[in-house]
Amino acid sequence: MAKRLWFFLLIAVLGLGLAQGVLAAGNIQDDVVALKAKVAQAAKLLSKDSTQALKEFNDPQGEWAAEPHIFAYKLDGTCLAMPSNPKAVGTNRLQGKDVKGRFFLQEMIRLIHQSAQGQGWVEYKIKRPDKPQDPPVQKVAWVSRVPGKPMLVGAALYATKSEVISRGAGH
Repeated sequence: MAKRLWFFLLIAVLGLGLAQGVLAAGNIQDDVVALKAKVAQAAKLLSKDSTQALKEFNDPQGEWAAEPHIFAYKLDGTCLAMPSNPKAVGTNRLQGKDVKGRFFLQEMIRLIHQSAQGQGWVEYKIKRPDKPQDPPVQKVAWVSRVPGKPMLVGAALYATKSEVISRGAGH
């Protein structure tokens, strides 16, 4: 009887773990779809009226500041929008590195120039500005060239590129 109970408990625990994995995969797919749509809409707004769009993007109480927030840069590395870090706006961050020493903004700029679609994923590891005491976290950003403007726009998830792509959400 005790063996049978342990067997059922084991099956239940394994089933819960599998269900959690399926739910997490679904959530990241939903997050990626929403993230890409947000970036596409932001690129369209920047292309149409960059002054008004940047004002909206930098509003810390606005819809664009909600995670995953929008960020925007000139192609020379000047930050145009960063609701999570307003002090960054107007500064050149081209030489900024993540905790692994990667020049992730340079990677974003290179990607939008080299990609036929002018968009793609860039992975980096940073300290969260809202939780500086916590260890660095992995992020993956979807970035896009802004049509007709010398700038890029993007947003990022707290995930790895392989997590996004392995779950079929990265394309």
